[in-house]
Amino acid sequence: MPPPPGPASGLPSKSVNGCCGGTGCCDWEGATILTTVLTIKRPITVKAVVTDSLVKQTVTELQAGIRKVEAELQQLELHGRRLLGELEKQGQPRTAEFRQQMEAEKAKREETKANLLERIKEVSRLVPGEEVVQGTVDGIKEVRVGDQWEDVFATEIIVKDGIVVEIRHL
Repeated sequence: MPPPPGPASGLPSKSVNGCCGGTGCCDWEGATILTTVLTIKRPITVKAVVTDSLVKQTVTELQAGIRKVEAELQQLELHGRRLLGELEKQGQPRTAEFRQQMEAEKAKREETKANLLERIKEVSRLVPGEEVVQGTVDGIKEVRVGDQWEDVFATEIIVKDGIVVEIRHL
């Protein structure tokens, strides 16, 4: 059994129920120290109140994403044609494999573009005043013996046009 905490052991002293803090006057062997408070990290849901400006901002961001994907498609097509031409001139046997890779990359980007277009439609159907989940953030919470476990995680932050308007403890 290791020596009790204190100067002799090199371990920090800890005072428990008026104990000496490990100076040797008490018996630490078999002692149990109970913690009644613990600090944990927990997720907090962030919701946004739908407003015209939120819809406009979100649609603008999604449109920017579409433009980026379209630019990637153009670059892919341009570089792909050039590289494919070089491979064919050299008589490379992997030309068909390269063509398949190009088509797969283009298909990924087309799928991304379709998803972004669908999200624009969804955002356009949002009703002003309703709340939508924007994501989560981590928060610190003290948990005590006797706390209801569901209450530990039952917190939401409500944001309207970039301003926190409410913190709910559900």
